[in-house]
Amino acid sequence: MRKRSMLMTAVLAGMVLLGWLAFVRAGEPPPRSTPLDASAKRVYPAGPSEAPYSTLRYEILLANAGEALSHVSLADKLPDQVELVRGSATGGLIYLPNLRTLRWDGALPANSAITLTFAVQSLVRQPMTITNEALICDVNAPFCITRSVMSWLEPPPGAPTPTPTPAPELDCSQNLPMSLDTSLYRGDTSAGSSLVRHYAGAPWDESGPEVLYRLELGASTAVTLTLEEAGPELDLFVLAGCDPMNCIAFGDQSAAFTGPAGTYYVVVDGRDGAAGPYTLRLQGEPMEPPTPPPPTPTPETPAIARTFLPLLWRLHPLPPAPTPTPTPSWPASLDAVWLEGPKGQPNYAFRNCEVIYQWVRITNHSPAPVPVAVDWLVQDWLGRRVPALSYHNWQINWPSGTYSANLPRAVPPDLGPGSYSLTVRLRGPDGLVNERMVYFSITSEEPVTPPLAEFVTSKGVNAGGLPEEVTEVFRPDDEAVYAWGWWQRAGGVPHTIRWTWYTPDGSLYASYERQYRAECTFYAWSWLEIAGTEVAAMPGTWNVAVWYDGAFAGLRSFAIGAGASGSFQPAHAGGEGRPALCLALDCPPLAEFPAP
Repeated sequence: MRKRSMLMTAVLAGMVLLGWLAFVRAGEPPPRSTPLDASAKRVYPAGPSEAPYSTLRYEILLANAGEALSHVSLADKLPDQVELVRGSATGGLIYLPNLRTLRWDGALPANSAITLTFAVQSLVRQPMTITNEALICDVNAPFCITRSVMSWLEPPPGAPTPTPTPAPELDCSQNLPMSLDTSLYRGDTSAGSSLVRHYAGAPWDESGPEVLYRLELGASTAVTLTLEEAGPELDLFVLAGCDPMNCIAFGDQSAAFTGPAGTYYVVVDGRDGAAGPYTLRLQGEPMEPPTPPPPTPTPETPAIARTFLPLLWRLHPLPPAPTPTPTPSWPASLDAVWLEGPKGQPNYAFRNCEVIYQWVRITNHSPAPVPVAVDWLVQDWLGRRVPALSYHNWQINWPSGTYSANLPRAVPPDLGPGSYSLTVRLRGPDGLVNERMVYFSITSEEPVTPPLAEFVTSKGVNAGGLPEEVTEVFRPDDEAVYAWGWWQRAGGVPHTIRWTWYTPDGSLYASYERQYRAECTFYAWSWLEIAGTEVAAMPGTWNVAVWYDGAFAGLRSFAIGAGASGSFQPAHAGGEGRPALCLALDCPPLAEFPAP
């Protein structure tokens, strides 16, 4: 791969520490099995009782599971949100303050390990999560691996209330034209402006200057963008509007998406301040619409009643489709099918008691809703249906436009490892319109996904333990705010879930802790009262964090509006939970989030 080859060249040439750090992407798997793979990194809270996560203690196990290594190098660059606690580095770690990096160099005997530790102090004024990464290299081989950990970080005791800052915006007036008629684009980001550091879904700090292209698609097209000649830290982002929060695809070497006709923005940006020349290749393949069935002979098509189903709706942040030409007899089509794991990451390898999100994207080109029926069919390699992951005959009047919906399912604990297929069929009143298939596997390998599969805020939880009125905005007269989570791989043993609620100034207002036990997956939620309480009198952006067996698991922000009046009582926090559904043969509904 481009980045790994550049890394090896850099190490062989004896580049300095910053050169090494510039060529490794966070979380990228090592190119091959190495003796250093047994190395690990952990983080623990070390602050005072009123703010335990205002100081973090990191522990790095530097392990060699092979022959003796004469020169091993470790570099750990501190996140911008923390500073090193003076005198806390042990095990031979040296701090380079001008680089904000801890460094260790030395030999590792065969089958040996050493422990390195250091502590950092929070610089933030409101709670957040941070990721810290260590780069570990065998300089003589050469090869490198990374070890990173994510942690909750809170302000130190007595930190001042933060002043809100405006969100960064792209200058879309300074765009370069891009079309499918030209395949190669050459440029240099050094001449660009550095306006945006973060894009929706991307984990990197894009603090370098960016170059912006405007791509016009005249029809539904599968688009692939590839950086063929570029510095190792230049990245690609595709936006469905002039907003970094409308990012629909990204990558450090390539990005791909399928979209209907409209305007898109392609951004070349630099990680950690990087800038330089690049060559960008654009490829596009028009998507053929399905062949429409014969017209319905009856003058009126009866509306199909909607059933209650576990579907999460997602309105694509795309510009409106152009006025269609003469509408075919069947205007809806199944555009795409894909699988995701927790945190919205595409995934095609799952484990028992993990959650699979079976996504579909359907476009209705007519201005009015049309009736459709959708089937999800999961089969093993012998063609046998897997009932717990399938669903038949979901009926709905599909709204005008392009929407995505998903069917979340938990992998049964007794489903054997192997290869499986998901076939999704879209049907109209006259039969099959089109279908699409993807393959995935069930594996027995160690889990890599977090235990928290889904985490949302809502205005309630129904009798089935499912969130109602999912939202991040609350009124001062709303009864309560609920923080709801779906947990996977429970394993039949007790687990302690703790919620902590934080005011707009970052202070801890309330917490709730409870123990749950389930064989496979379970729902657990906490609520915080609003109406008539002190919470209603504290408008602004709140945060709720959740902890799983003492380890930070997730964070959600929500807003409470102003306008409360009268006298207020202290608010109380509570919680509840139950084993998750979707393991029975007739898998009942989980939730429904209506389209906007």
